[in-house]
Amino acid sequence: MALLGGGVGGAGNPVGGSFTGPAESLEIIGNHAYGYNSANIGQETLTAFEFTSGNYYNVAHIFFNFNADGFSSGAKIGFQVTMNNSLIVNAIYGGDQDRTQFPQDTQILIPPYTKMNMSWFNDDSSGIAVTLGVVGRIYRTRD
Repeated sequence: MALLGGGVGGAGNPVGGSFTGPAESLEIIGNHAYGYNSANIGQETLTAFEFTSGNYYNVAHIFFNFNADGFSSGAKIGFQVTMNNSLIVNAIYGGDQDRTQFPQDTQILIPPYTKMNMSWFNDDSSGIAVTLGVVGRIYRTRD
């Protein structure tokens, strides 16, 4: 996991802690964790975040968005979250539903010492711009 100044996930910024770009892990500042990532995905599944939580649990909000322009009718796009390789979120958008009305905020609790994977998927042959953000409050455990 990327800690402030750890040089991972956006290169870290030990001085100001400012946003330094897309990451594949979460940044931790005090009692808060965050990560933002974006990609242009075709017909594939692509990892947005992969990390193992530490000695804390995280009450996190996952924000997913995609560019519906040029998205084929009937195609499906979404994101998945696994904890220790078990699927816990499988958010699918598309098909015949109104793609402008998808829920953009999914709240989860990430337990301590848990292997996390958050990925996008797209079954449309054209490239679609997607984003995934994770923002949460962490609570330290006693160990």
